[in-house]
Amino acid sequence: MKISVVMATYNGAQFIEQQLESLLAQTLAPFELILADDVSDDGTLDIAGRVLADAPFPVDIYENPQRLGYADNFLHAAEKARGDYIAFCDQDDVWLPNKLEVLADWVEKFPSVSLWIHRGKVVDVDLKPLEAFHPNIAATVVQLPRTGRLTDRPPGFAMCLDRRLLTNFNWRERPQDLQFPGSRSKHDTWIATLADTIGGIRYATDVLVLYRRHGKNFSAFRKGSNLSRRLGQLRDAFRPPRREGIATLLEGLKQHAEYFEAAVDTRPEDEEVLLQQALRYRNAAETARRRLALLDAGGARSVSILFGGLRDGRYRQDGRMDKRALVQDVVTTLRNLCRLESRGER
Repeated sequence: MKISVVMATYNGAQFIEQQLESLLAQTLAPFELILADDVSDDGTLDIAGRVLADAPFPVDIYENPQRLGYADNFLHAAEKARGDYIAFCDQDDVWLPNKLEVLADWVEKFPSVSLWIHRGKVVDVDLKPLEAFHPNIAATVVQLPRTGRLTDRPPGFAMCLDRRLLTNFNWRERPQDLQFPGSRSKHDTWIATLADTIGGIRYATDVLVLYRRHGKNFSAFRKGSNLSRRLGQLRDAFRPPRREGIATLLEGLKQHAEYFEAAVDTRPEDEEVLLQQALRYRNAAETARRRLALLDAGGARSVSILFGGLRDGRYRQDGRMDKRALVQDVVTTLRNLCRLESRGER
């Protein structure tokens, strides 16, 4: 089983030795390690060179001539991989010894999917366990193509992907991120998007990585226990939506639809599934448009937009209700009605 490990580094001197040691301790050795450094100035490459000097597997270390940013650094490095499958590796985590062995077993047992994702145990800076998993996968399931939430953001450190996701699609022209304006889709979000389009995703509850939180991580994670995080999510749902956030989402959804429509020219054999996925993004974009209109609408118009969205199924995707968006829009509608009533009293 040829699983290439791809690590993107940037000023990782504090923790990288532990991570590299955990790669050397794998019960199934990587097919190769591709390490791409994004112009570190803290000795990261010196540490990597020392630790990997006698590695029992091929190691290729690259130093970017200029900073690419972590997402492009990962994708640029992954493009150099020669294995059939790729496991992304963050510089500050620690892999459990059986990670690659378990991933290889999954690839053999579930060859029809194109992305395999596991849980990580959240730990502190000293690797002491915290009361959380990330991603917080509740059950081991196979997610069929074009059934995932379009806004899902599984983390790269927990991924093993079929390399064809990278070779069959142009990552350099990937669309805008759905959350960050002016930025292309993050490397892990983009891989999950492609896997949701073609092949599907297997989520598993197995813990294969110690996911270290130290205040400088790039990936998002809500701190606290599972209960506190759920309460935080509930609190967020009752807050009015941010106009900038919905506008960014709308632009990103439109660009995703355009990307998959244009991809038909280079992947005509996948025309049907690409157009199906593009339509999902078009429909989601229409929902985002309605939500923007709701923010500007008067009281009576708010009610019309809200109930129109419910009637047309705009809050449902693949049979699942987007409860957060619905609750936020109900709150916005009530707020607009209160404003109307207040103006009437004056």
